[in-house]
Amino acid sequence: MKLYIISNRLPVKAAGSNGTFVFSRSEGGLATGLDSLQTSYEKHWIGWPGVCTDNEKDRQEMNEKLQEMNFHPVFLSEKQIQNYYEGYSNSTLWPLCHYFYAYTLYKNVFGNPTSKSTVFSVRRFADWYVPATKYGYRIIS
Repeated sequence: MKLYIISNRLPVKAAGSNGTFVFSRSEGGLATGLDSLQTSYEKHWIGWPGVCTDNEKDRQEMNEKLQEMNFHPVFLSEKQIQNYYEGYSNSTLWPLCHYFYAYTLYKNVFGNPTSKSTVFSVRRFADWYVPATKYGYRIIS
């Protein structure tokens, strides 16, 4: 049985370019906590690898290396990183969900849950979620 963990970030950060990438462990509570999860399930992690590239060769190289670790990258554009990842997810949702209400920041430029930019970003993650449920895999999101 497989367990799919769907989050904004993979538990590794990619660095590099031109087909040469190095991966290092991400810091953070979710990545650390879930990575130490002891289970008989085959764990797979879906999320952004921490680097933006429009180069298809670079994406393919990262994808191949990450697949070896059961990590499945969701590539985001610079605009999606700024508005969805850094903006809506980290500046609006994260503080609300962690009781840091005073740090909650919302700007129209982030989009809203139904804006085209936000829906498109979320859709990239959903493209992994739907097939996984079809096969009965366990999912944490």
